[in-house]
Amino acid sequence: MTGKKVGKIEEEYLADIILLDYFPPTPINSENFWGHFLFGIADALVDTTIINGEIVMQHKEIRAVDEADIAADATVCAERIWKKFSG
Repeated sequence: MTGKKVGKIEEEYLADIILLDYFPPTPINSENFWGHFLFGIADALVDTTIINGEIVMQHKEIRAVDEADIAADATVCAERIWKKFSG
């Protein structure tokens, strides 16, 4: 074993949690849970991710990543690649 505390949402315990955007049109109960799971929850968008007590993503935005900066770099990279293909 690793010696790490797990199994509780409590201080000093390892815990990773995701919150999903899932608002079903029908109530979830024990009789239809697997239907919700297979056809709804499994494809639901992750809204928030918490890893070891640190909010890594909130409201679908990754806190430590500048998405606009990455997109700008990707655009420059894509332009260079297309120039190589075309010329």
